[in-house]
Amino acid sequence: MAFGERTAPSMAAKVRPYNLTKHKTKKFSLVLFPFSILFPRNNTMNHKSSITFFVVFSIFVLSVSGCGTGAPPGFPQVVPCEVSILKDGVPLPQVTVLFVSDGGAKEWFVSGETDVSGVTTVYTSINNYSQKGAPEGTYKITLSQIPQVENDKSQQELFDMSPAEKAEYVEKRKQQIKDTRSFPLEFESHVTTPISVTVTKAEPKHVVDVSEWIGK
Repeated sequence: MAFGERTAPSMAAKVRPYNLTKHKTKKFSLVLFPFSILFPRNNTMNHKSSITFFVVFSIFVLSVSGCGTGAPPGFPQVVPCEVSILKDGVPLPQVTVLFVSDGGAKEWFVSGETDVSGVTTVYTSINNYSQKGAPEGTYKITLSQIPQVENDKSQQELFDMSPAEKAEYVEKRKQQIKDTRSFPLEFESHVTTPISVTVTKAEPKHVVDVSEWIGK
């Protein structure tokens, strides 16, 4: 090499090796940063007080995150309410019971469905929220039940029938529904149903024998 010439710096001199261990340590330190606040290494806060702070902080976070999971605005106060639906003392299962307030239409509704013993625990519902019980007050009660019909025809079978056969089938079906109905049709409407109950905290259970309300 001639006097006065400079050699070009090598690539090895320009490129610094990447310290992967140091990079990971920085990222790991960021992840542990919240815990370093709760559990510092110096003596400004001892281990016992750190745990106490962590517990209190956790309770606060859980209480804040739990806000909004309760009853929605406008949801009424409810009391326990159970209804037994009978006919001549015999329980009526699979009866849908709907309470209609005498005070007019509400944002919420009260309903239930009887089990094999004819008993239902009613629920008050608004949108997707429900709570066991009913608000205190006087209600009209409507009842509905899916009738048991023998030899019920499918849509395809009805389509294949002649007009005369279809008319005969419809009349027979109407008669079967009438014969198997546990209560009059007017019990299904809040306008015509004669049944009413008064819900109070002191009287949570009610017995409705439909035979006593027929003709009233």
